[in-house]
Amino acid sequence: MIVRCLGLVGVSAMALVLCSSGLAAAEPQSFGPFVVDAGDPSVIRLKGEIGVRDSLQFRRALRAAPQARTLLLDSPGGSLIIALDMAEDVLERGLATRVPEGAQCLSACAFVFFAGKERRVEGKLGVHQVASTSSGDVGFTQSTLSDVLDLLRRADVDPEIMQIMLATPPEGMHVFDENEIVRLAIDRDGRAPDVPTPTGPRTDPDDQPQGPVSVETSQLIHVCDELAAPPSDPQKPPSIAGVAFEKIEASQAISACQAALAAAPDEPRLQFELGRSFHAATRYSDALEWYRKAAAQNYAPAQFGLFVFYANGFGVAKDEAEASRLVRQAAELGYAPAQFTLAVRYATGSGVTQDDAEAARWYRKAADQGLALAQFNLAGKYDIGLGVTKDQAEAIRWYRKAADQGFADAQFNLALMYEKGRGVAADEAEAARWFRKAADQGDKGAEAALKRLGKL
Repeated sequence: MIVRCLGLVGVSAMALVLCSSGLAAAEPQSFGPFVVDAGDPSVIRLKGEIGVRDSLQFRRALRAAPQARTLLLDSPGGSLIIALDMAEDVLERGLATRVPEGAQCLSACAFVFFAGKERRVEGKLGVHQVASTSSGDVGFTQSTLSDVLDLLRRADVDPEIMQIMLATPPEGMHVFDENEIVRLAIDRDGRAPDVPTPTGPRTDPDDQPQGPVSVETSQLIHVCDELAAPPSDPQKPPSIAGVAFEKIEASQAISACQAALAAAPDEPRLQFELGRSFHAATRYSDALEWYRKAAAQNYAPAQFGLFVFYANGFGVAKDEAEASRLVRQAAELGYAPAQFTLAVRYATGSGVTQDDAEAARWYRKAADQGLALAQFNLAGKYDIGLGVTKDQAEAIRWYRKAADQGFADAQFNLALMYEKGRGVAADEAEAARWFRKAADQGDKGAEAALKRLGKL
């Protein structure tokens, strides 16, 4: 019921009551999940899930309340594309955003919140990974992540927030606590920000690709490296330890590397790491696509990844000739795992003519780079004189290199050399010391040897 109260002629008694009480103009207007309260037209409220038509509904609410300055948010999330569209309107109009006490702003809603010129969290604010579409459209996901990155950059959001998002699986939710709200400057008063000081994990200069990159981009690359780089990759940053293939958290690594590639699309290391992440998820066609992109740039770990696919028939027809070509290509580029694998193929005659001397030559190349398994196998060659001149002192040297890296089989063999006095003076105490190191790793043969020596 709308009543004009400027002139009282012909106004009913009920209307007079409404006019005098000020209730006549207090009826809210609803536009989908958006509500404009005529009693406070400076505020628009969002209550409920963000649906596929709600960017249109938001614009209708803005037209109905042209003096609106604040958007109150209470939403579990919804359509990310629509939320990003709404966030653009918030950013362009310089609206303030607030999550009231008792309310929540989760998932896609968070991007609308972060677009606010002024922001305040009193309820719950939560983020998680941007999930791929059900069709597995990688291009769509990359494009969306690029849009998210661009929005957060223009909204001056701390890069660590993106890292937290990427580290939270799609089925989970990271709700920011009070300390994070302060530390990451999630609340802000709308004044122009100072030059930002990154608050996330610091990266070494070598962590970053050549050429100028933003703090945000370097942080995203760092996360991808942490989640997907293999320990054996000589081109990974020195500060990155690497993660064994079987320990990759595939969904997290995929999202992180997609985000990093959106920021640095031509970086072969990131292309390889995304391929490795898809490989860990057994998404073979996606892994092949990214391995091939990196391999085309002579990235040896990606060439070795393709070798694994062709040697085993993962996502492609098994092709021994192509597998041999790829592993040799990666080995000649100096990639230690490929050199070791090529050595094994020469030792066994798999895909190549059996040749113990060639096997020893490639074992040495990988051993010189510190690959413990190659050091152990090369030691074995010298121990029995297979493909090389028998030299037990040289065998001792290579067994020790692998043993010093904690390789239990090398520790056991080194202990035997000391026990039997092969290539070194017999030394039961030293033998027992190395047997114990192997036994501490669960080596049953070493435990039996300690019992034989009366040391257990």
